[in-house]
Amino acid sequence: MGSNVFANGREISAKADGNKSIAAMADVCLSPPSPPAGPLPLPYPNFSEASDTADGSKTVKIGGQEVGQKDKSNYKKSKGNEAATRSFGMGVVTHTIQGKTQHSAWSFDVLIEGENAIRHMDLTTHNHGSNPFNMALTTDVGKVQLIGPNSKECKELEKKNEEKREELGHDDKTSTITHANYKPPGGKPQSLWSCSTDLAGKYASQSGYCKGLGFKYSHRARQKKDRRKKRDVYYAKPTNIDCPAAKKRGFKYRPGHTGAHQNPHTSHTEPRIIENVMGSSGFKAGGTLTMAINWKSESGGTQHHPCPDCVRVICAAAACGLNIKICVASEALEKKKCPDKLDGS
Repeated sequence: MGSNVFANGREISAKADGNKSIAAMADVCLSPPSPPAGPLPLPYPNFSEASDTADGSKTVKIGGQEVGQKDKSNYKKSKGNEAATRSFGMGVVTHTIQGKTQHSAWSFDVLIEGENAIRHMDLTTHNHGSNPFNMALTTDVGKVQLIGPNSKECKELEKKNEEKREELGHDDKTSTITHANYKPPGGKPQSLWSCSTDLAGKYASQSGYCKGLGFKYSHRARQKKDRRKKRDVYYAKPTNIDCPAAKKRGFKYRPGHTGAHQNPHTSHTEPRIIENVMGSSGFKAGGTLTMAINWKSESGGTQHHPCPDCVRVICAAAACGLNIKICVASEALEKKKCPDKLDGS
């Protein structure tokens, strides 16, 4: 659940929200094996969560819980260096593991109880015992939030989906239409949309349409069914979701059924929109993308949640600093979390 309270275009960090500081490098800790071969100084990537906020605001609350403040609050623990164990000296500087995370940046003009507010994407340092810290700087990354059907923004986006479906003549046909709002940090809001492949050719020129990555020609290859004939082979262009945090969690697109492209961005609307957003010139982490998915299934029902492949794409984009909100049909889905591994295994 997000706080939806902002300072300088960034969401304020609070115990009630889902902000994370992820893949911080390098937390060098003395690690097994034991003497005489060790211990060895090994670097660990750390992460921590706003839900572990401690020593925050006393009277000002967001979501009913404390809010992060300059030089006072912290994330009471960081994770990722447990393998070092407590037997070999732990952090080479702080001599601890799973130490707290502290912020090194904050809002310059928004105060909470007289202290500067801590925000999403502000710099952090990990594995503190006491100053100095044991590792390099990192930032809070984005998060994924599921929004119930009564949200005003979701109602407006779903109305656009139904209107577009009627316009395209797909009221009762299997296809997906997704509308989205993108609010870049400090920039002008954008209205975006995408649809299934069988609809895209005719309507892709419409305003706000997102076509995704597209393809590039690779080579000609002989067809499997008739070796006398050749066909052109195309491969997907490189993804725009290529930040270190996403790579660290193993994100990549899986090969499609033809071997000539990658799923799901070739036909799935959510990755198309995300790739367009993150591939735009001047893209900066910290923006918010709200999407309403309208998928008519073969059974005739309408579904609003992303498929497992698209979930990986959404979570990888969030790891790169893009806040993503998904309009769903039930408030009960809000507790689902992104998987730690994004390789599809």
